[in-house]
Amino acid sequence: MARQHGLLSEPTPASAAGIPAAHRRYALLILLMVPFGFATYLTPATRLALAAFIVPAFVGGVFIAPSFALNQGLVGAYAAVASALLLFILNSSGLGFGPQTIGVVSDLLRAPVWR
Repeated sequence: MARQHGLLSEPTPASAAGIPAAHRRYALLILLMVPFGFATYLTPATRLALAAFIVPAFVGGVFIAPSFALNQGLVGAYAAVASALLLFILNSSGLGFGPQTIGVVSDLLRAPVWR
């Protein structure tokens, strides 16, 4: 029986532009997350918004394990240092700059109240 090559299987040399199957899976998960993310913010009902948020909450971290595996596989003997640096960068951008950026954008988009 011949092996079939589909969207989630390993590509043949001429299929899917040589994109590995794991990368296609992650891309599909992220695309799956987008409508649920919009529904979370655009739904007026609180319970429905919380239910819609379940998918982005679980799928949002799908890239973390492969990034650590790739990071440690590339550096060899300095895997611990590379992982610490990656954690520092991820936490600095997410926890350090994220709330500040959201606050600045929120202030810029808010209509002035003194008019």
